[in-house]
Amino acid sequence: MVNVFSGGDRQIVTDNFSGGNITAVFGGSKIDLTKSRLVPGVSQLEITCVFGGTEIIVPEDWNVVLDITPVLGGFSDERKFSSGRAFDEGRQLIIKGTVVFGGGDLKSY
Repeated sequence: MVNVFSGGDRQIVTDNFSGGNITAVFGGSKIDLTKSRLVPGVSQLEITCVFGGTEIIVPEDWNVVLDITPVLGGFSDERKFSSGRAFDEGRQLIIKGTVVFGGGDLKSY
């Protein structure tokens, strides 16, 4: 997903999510993955936000690792976990990228 001087919302529905790329330059994006399932193993989602931002919504049981480099910006893990939740240890999503004068959030509902 690429947004330059614009914005966009997208809901991804798949049983085989393996990653992708999000770019937001002077714009924003919202990606809803709550109706998706990760492929077995490690998947990677690359993000680049420059004067822009992104919101990523994942299912509560996803094992997500953030590897974000912020430069005068930030990326927050705002997931709210319920007690007794368990991760699917055989699947992992790594969100990797750079945020420059921008921001992002990782959420789950």
